[in-house]
Amino acid sequence: MDKKKRVGFLIVEGVLLAATAFYRFALLVYTTLALCCLFLAFVVLLYFLLDRLGQKKPRPAKVLRIVLTVLLAAGFALFAAAETTVVRGAHTDTNPEAPYCIVLGAKVNGETPTLSLEERLTAAKDYLETYPAAKAVLSGGQGPGEGISEAEAMRRYLTQAGIAPDRLLLEDRSTTTEENIANSLAVVRANGGDPGGRVAIVSSEYHLCRARRIGAANGCVPIGVAAHTGWPVLRLNYFVREAFGMAWQWAAR
Repeated sequence: MDKKKRVGFLIVEGVLLAATAFYRFALLVYTTLALCCLFLAFVVLLYFLLDRLGQKKPRPAKVLRIVLTVLLAAGFALFAAAETTVVRGAHTDTNPEAPYCIVLGAKVNGETPTLSLEERLTAAKDYLETYPAAKAVLSGGQGPGEGISEAEAMRRYLTQAGIAPDRLLLEDRSTTTEENIANSLAVVRANGGDPGGRVAIVSSEYHLCRARRIGAANGCVPIGVAAHTGWPVLRLNYFVREAFGMAWQWAAR
């Protein structure tokens, strides 16, 4: 390998590893972007090693390079399809009125909603004010580092925002989106509602496509209500993460 290639490799690796460290440790919440940068750094390293191998054993190196390239192309195509699906579903549906809405939880810091949860609660508040006959199922259990359940944090926020407590139903056991929706539909049924009818699902825009699919799989007619994610880089991080979640959902089927 000539000197220019080695220098180019070192520069690319340095940039990717620096980006990994920046996203993971400086910004903390951008774990998905950090992992993507780390993966790209690993791929560059593999091509570098194959180039070195090609100087001694050109034929095996060529075969391995082709296999690696095909695998990467297939993986990228799957990711692109999943990301396109996520982006196309990131919107509020037309005529979102429903007798019940499920508000999907997000992490709580102690007893305080994180930015992501607060954005969902803002969308939930707007929805409940627009449709005063609707009731909300606030769904989310208590995870590590959370002083109260996500459902309780949401109840406090919405009552302080002026939503009548008798319109708020708590589901405080769930730890996954699948559990959120299945358990919330059980709450709807227990309160005399129709879990097979129209049910609005309030969540971050990047999360709505998968949430709709899970709602439909549980027998309801899911209506998406999008909460806007304010920070552009945070929005990018979550959209990328959700594409992996969508791909995993496809694989699980």
